[in-house]
Amino acid sequence: MGGPEQLKKSRVIKVDSEESWGFLITQATNQDSPVVVHFTASWCMPSVSMNPFFEELALSYQDILFLLVDVDEVKVVASKMEIKAMPTFLLMKEGAIVDKLVGANPEEMRKRINDFSQTKLVEMVRSESRNASSTKACREKQRRDRLNDKFVELGSILEPGRPPKTDKAAILIDAVRMVNQLRGEAQKLKDSNLSLQEKIRELKVEKNELRDEKQRLKAEKEKLEQQLKGMNAQPGFLPPPPAIPAAFAAQGQAPGNKLVPFIGYPGVAMWQFMPPAAVDTSQDHVLRPPVA
Repeated sequence: MGGPEQLKKSRVIKVDSEESWGFLITQATNQDSPVVVHFTASWCMPSVSMNPFFEELALSYQDILFLLVDVDEVKVVASKMEIKAMPTFLLMKEGAIVDKLVGANPEEMRKRINDFSQTKLVEMVRSESRNASSTKACREKQRRDRLNDKFVELGSILEPGRPPKTDKAAILIDAVRMVNQLRGEAQKLKDSNLSLQEKIRELKVEKNELRDEKQRLKAEKEKLEQQLKGMNAQPGFLPPPPAIPAAFAAQGQAPGNKLVPFIGYPGVAMWQFMPPAAVDTSQDHVLRPPVA
C-alpha cells in the first residue's frame, strides 16, 4: 500500500493511491474527524491557484483532515467520487459526503468549512447519517424498495403495455411460465438447427458424389468419341497406281507402240472404300450370278 505523502510546511496530505485513500478515510472515520478533499489537476490553472489557499485553511482548522487528490494520478478515486470538474471540494464525515463545492471560490470555501467545523453541525450530520443509512431498519427498507422495483420491472417486461401487477406470487408464476416456454422454444430451435446441419452435410456428400460421377461420365464420353473417330476415319484420296515398268509389258507388244497398256487395280479390296449405304447387295444373286 502506497503511503500518504505530506506536503512540505503544510497539513495537507496528498493521496497517491486508492489504498492511501481508503486508509485515510477509514482512519478519519475511526477518529471521528471531518475530512475536506481537494480534487485537482496539474493542467487546471484555477485548481492549482487554490492550492495555497487550501494549505492556509488546513493550518486554520486543526480538527479537520485536509486531503489533496490529483485526478490524473488517482483516477479510480476520482471516478468513484464522480468528479467531473476541477477544482472540486468535498466535505466528508464518517465516509459520507456532507457538502460539495465546484469551482475556485475562496470565500465560499471558507464559509462552507467554517460551518462544517462547528460541533453542532457535525453532530447533526452524524445523527442524520446514522438515521438515514446506518441503521438496520433503514438498510432493510432500502433492500425491500429495490426488490419491489425489480418486481415491478419484471411485471412490465412480462406484460408490456398493461398495468404492472402488484401480486409478487402472480408475477413469479408468470415469470416461471415464460421461462419454461422460452426453454421449450429454444430446444425446438436447437433440434431444428441440428436437423438442418445434418441435411446440409448429406447434401454436400451427394453433391460431391454427383460431381465425381459427372467427371467420370465426361471422361468416358471423351474416350468413346476418340474411338468413334478412329473407326470412321477414311482416306481423303486414293494414291495413283504405280506405272508398269517396260520389262513387264505384255508379250507381243513392241516397245514404242501406241497401244494403251492395261493397268490393273492394286490388290486391295475396293469395298472398304465404298460407303455401305451406297451399294444395294440384295439382288446380287440375280443380277450377277456366280460364274462357273
